Amino acid sequence: MSRNHHNTLTILSPYLQWFLKATQLLLLITLAGALVFVVPVSAQLAELSQTKAGNILGTVNDVNNDPVPDATVVLQASGGNRLTSATKDDGTFAFHDVTPGPYQVTITAEGFAEWTSTASLEPGQDKTLSDIKLRITAVQRTVTVGYSQKEVAQQQLKAEEQQRVLRFIPNMYV
Repeated sequence: MSRNHHNTLTILSPYLQWFLKATQLLLLITLAGALVFVVPVSAQLAELSQTKAGNILGTVNDVNNDPVPDATVVLQASGGNRLTSATKDDGTFAFHDVTPGPYQVTITAEGFAEWTSTASLEPGQDKTLSDIKLRITAVQRTVTVGYSQKEVAQQQLKAEEQQRVLRFIPNMYV
């Protein structure tokens, strides 16, 4: 490097340092000291870091610490985005590539009371939801039993036939 180029870089060096700090830009400089181009990298990195997806994981157990398989897990974002998953046989669930932000987590399973909580996911975070315990609750089912009109008619005919047969037996009044 010639002395003139070195002096120019020395004089520009404090200015370039200030420029880098003030604008948060990355300057790429060749070995000869010439400015090649300016790339606004830090602004893009800041934007990417704000939207970098994360993961939400957890295990659903009952009050006896037994896993609850096939429970429905719903992540509801404040912006309306909704994700749904089901727990595996060991009670675990996972949501991958989740957009950072606040979520309401709701877990339901047949025979258990609904569990609800809130969670906030930071950019790039692996968030593990712990202490998820579902309480057992009573299951209500309505069962309707009935006969079709055809089945009722068949039963009525059988009763009439029995009465006719019984008329032929002595001392039997129908």
